[in-house]
Amino acid sequence: MWLIMLLLFASHQSLPTATKSPSLIVQLVDPNWYPVPGAKVTVKPLSTIEESVVVHTDNAGYANFWVEADKDYAKEAKLAGFKTKRLEHMHLFKRTEATPTAYVQVQLQLSGPMTTVY
Repeated sequence: MWLIMLLLFASHQSLPTATKSPSLIVQLVDPNWYPVPGAKVTVKPLSTIEESVVVHTDNAGYANFWVEADKDYAKEAKLAGFKTKRLEHMHLFKRTEATPTAYVQVQLQLSGPMTTVY
């Protein structure tokens, strides 16, 4: 009997739990619309006491954020070789069942002089 209870308890523990989708997804792309992996994206609440959230983009250029909705944020994206891109004010509306995640795509511009190779 104890063995059956132990197996039931162990199998219950190993069941995956439902995860909540991110409230904000930021994708960074280059001037040719290719994803920019490895960039640092910072989302900072405009309220006084909350801390910034920093995420690096994945191989597809996406940075996922689980931040509180119905608040105002500033966003910054930076990576060596590109100009830093800032968005001073962004309001993240309340999540709904139809739109649980907000998406933002940012095109980064290259910094420095360009060289054309023939």
